[in-house]
Amino acid sequence: MDYTDAALSYALLLFPMGIAGIMMAQGIAKLQNKDLSGKVIAVMGGILLVLIPVVYYFLTTV
Repeated sequence: MDYTDAALSYALLLFPMGIAGIMMAQGIAKLQNKDLSGKVIAVMGGILLVLIPVVYYFLTTV
């Protein structure tokens, strides 16, 4: 399978990172409203922002 295709790049990298960014922004917004559950959401979004490119790198090199 050709992992250098632009459509696959969007599907495996850009769309999930956008969703992770939205998660992180939602968590930060909750923290600004003094809702402590936003901390969990913001941390999960941050973890996904790091994890998604790492998984994409391994998928494209293996």
